[in-house]
Amino acid sequence: MKLFGIILLVIGFLWIGYDTADGFVDYQYSRWMWQSKNLPAGDTIKRIDAVGAMRDLSLSLKDRHRVVFIPAVLMLAGGLVAGFSQRKQKI
Repeated sequence: MKLFGIILLVIGFLWIGYDTADGFVDYQYSRWMWQSKNLPAGDTIKRIDAVGAMRDLSLSLKDRHRVVFIPAVLMLAGGLVAGFSQRKQKI
């Protein structure tokens, strides 16, 4: 059981490490590109369009950053399992 807990800890840590190193950056860039393509054509845009685009981008990024809760829960569960598991005693 202790090995299972350690595996959960490692999986959660690698997941968070990947997200912080590459996952969030890729998502932010692709979302920014998508959002900018949906703006009206021209050199200037109305304030309401710019504010709406920034709000949509912000809400999308907020939702994406909440995903970090899943590997954090994995790490918590892994730590609890590893910490409270009993070692088998050899007789």
